[in-house]
Amino acid sequence: MNRFIVNTVFIALSALASFSVNAQAPDSQRIATALETLRQSINAHDYAQLEPGLDSAFTYQGRDTAMSKMIMRQVVNGYPNEITAIIVLSTSPASDAWEIAVRLDSPGESENRNVTLSSDYKIIQADIADIQLAGHGQQTSQAIPHSKAAMPAVTTVPFELADRIIVVQAEINGVAGNYLVDSGAPAIMLNKTRFSSDNLETFELDHQLPSGAGGEIRNVRAARGLELKWGAIGMQGLSGLVADLSHLEKNLGGIPVMGLIGYNVLERFQVHFDYAAQEISLFSLDDANKPLLDTGRGEPELTLPFDMMGHIPVLTVRIAGLDLKMGLDSGAAGALLFTKWQEPLRGQYEFIERSELTGGDTNVQMGDVVRIDSMQLENLNYPDMTFRFNDLAAHGDHEIPIDGLLGYEFLQTQPVAINFRARQLLLWPRGSRG
Repeated sequence: MNRFIVNTVFIALSALASFSVNAQAPDSQRIATALETLRQSINAHDYAQLEPGLDSAFTYQGRDTAMSKMIMRQVVNGYPNEITAIIVLSTSPASDAWEIAVRLDSPGESENRNVTLSSDYKIIQADIADIQLAGHGQQTSQAIPHSKAAMPAVTTVPFELADRIIVVQAEINGVAGNYLVDSGAPAIMLNKTRFSSDNLETFELDHQLPSGAGGEIRNVRAARGLELKWGAIGMQGLSGLVADLSHLEKNLGGIPVMGLIGYNVLERFQVHFDYAAQEISLFSLDDANKPLLDTGRGEPELTLPFDMMGHIPVLTVRIAGLDLKMGLDSGAAGALLFTKWQEPLRGQYEFIERSELTGGDTNVQMGDVVRIDSMQLENLNYPDMTFRFNDLAAHGDHEIPIDGLLGYEFLQTQPVAINFRARQLLLWPRGSRG
């Protein structure tokens, strides 16, 4: 009996994008306004312009508010570089605040930093330069980062397939080995059996538990300050989840799995999947969300805009005259249709078998695997697609507003790229190198 693996950490709609009690989506315009005020005040060396935007509990590297504001004044007044742009890399709710990973771009260099905004979008923390205490309580600001993130214009890494799931070699907090590339996971997820207190500090979640295809994932903890090394890419200050993923190792034939690389990493790039070459290419993006370098792949056969459901791209496909909304998930080993479509599509598919569905949780569901003659995406036709009829686990009173998932079964058909920030899916002709 074949297993159908969905390694996505599929979150309830109230927590789709991250892992926090803050259920509202961030106001991207107010975030942009706060960061632009920060940028302008630094470039103008004008602390008075910034001060109204600081929260009453503002801290700089953990110091008390009065000391922190004095440090911030000196940082603003003495910052040596012009910041040409502050680029949002990711936004994660944390209690009653927003934790924002940003890239500070200056002529000839860039660095990654973290900014925390309150629920009313005032700055709680913005350690944009390292500081060093000089004698007698005076401060010296240093706009030299203690380390720089490596964000090359393009990085190409090989991958292997384990039961149709992408496996790459990477390292997080010094733990190197197999990591699954799972765009359906909202963030990095680490296998706690492969980490120890020596290389990972965790803390309790204070919100709804994340869930896999079959239900809640129990005994989950959170982690911050993660450092990722993946090919030529190096990132610091990442957030993630930590849980026992030993069941995934068993499902994938017993290979050791250190964790998952999820959306909070992948969304920073235009990600090219080439299953024929077994390569992933990650192109860094400019301010217009376009690759910094020409991809060298020629014009795509189709460039298709998509909507986002939290961190999940949503495409509209046509099957047997029905328009269905499908989530795109690199962590799904196949294609999934929710059972509400099993009866309306009866007569349009060929039954193959009953099989198991497993996911980030430890639960197992049974469902019918079928073959459908044709699926259309715009002007492209995908014949003889295999789908499984199943439902993702119920998430309270929230209905999941899609009709299924597309994973390996779709992504492997031709070279594909996902640009999460531009909200575009790019597809190159079958048989080409994408």
